Amino acid sequence: MDFRHLLYFATLAEERNFRRAAHKLGISQPPLSQLIMRLEEEYGHKLFIRHARDVELTDAGRILLESARSVLAMAQETRQQIERVGQGEIGELTVSFTPGISFHPMIPALVRLWRRELPAVELTLRQAPTDELCSALGAGTDDIALIRPPIEAPSDLTIRVLAEEEMRIALPPEHRLRQAAQIGIADLAEEPFVLWPRFLAPGLYDAIIQRCFSAGFTPRIRVEAPEKATALAFVAAGLGVTLTPASLSQIHPDEVDYRPIADAPFSAPIAIATRRGERDPVILRFLKLTQQLGGI
Repeated sequence: MDFRHLLYFATLAEERNFRRAAHKLGISQPPLSQLIMRLEEEYGHKLFIRHARDVELTDAGRILLESARSVLAMAQETRQQIERVGQGEIGELTVSFTPGISFHPMIPALVRLWRRELPAVELTLRQAPTDELCSALGAGTDDIALIRPPIEAPSDLTIRVLAEEEMRIALPPEHRLRQAAQIGIADLAEEPFVLWPRFLAPGLYDAIIQRCFSAGFTPRIRVEAPEKATALAFVAAGLGVTLTPASLSQIHPDEVDYRPIADAPFSAPIAIATRRGERDPVILRFLKLTQQLGGI
């Protein structure tokens, strides 16, 4: 007995009339009558008592109906689950990001939106250097990467900018420039810098170095911190100055003075990287959600 036979049997049991059941199923009455007769032959028991205008279930028919309803409900639930998978509502997703991006308000907002809209998708968040993120994305280990462009991305990746974040000058406690009304990058020419290894975020690192070059000096890197947040801890300790995305100004706010850059606008983009030609429904659904956060 196949699924269609169960559906026909259950429909007749509910309608209690061959004509109404056949109409509901979109078939003529004779094929329905023949199918019920074959079922009764297969089980060796009458499933319906036939009356002039309607039918009623026998004891054997009631037992079969209970099982049929269970199977049909399970099949319907399975169909709905499969449809949800196709719509990107069920599955798994690994989103990776470079150090420091997690401080941007877009990240917690995106996670909250994801948990509200797609609670059946298991979301894994992972932090790693940019080059590792791109490699993992290309290899299929990660599904989405949030990065700081520009980067030398492989040709099989697509990169789309999500937001532009203003940069800030970070000054240590009791620094001479804290009293200045405005501070430009050129004012940092004689200052020791605190930066991080280039491989962590090469796009932002190169942009900082290039801005210093444009201001007429090569930054003197006194300390290389293992990540951006640690770099700001070193600034708070008085080891030097740095340039940092504005979202990181929540780190050591009592010790570090975060100042706008006066001489020229300087922003750090945040971008989303995916595999070119991506068709995975869960990933495509994630990309749609990111479009809702454009104002952050």
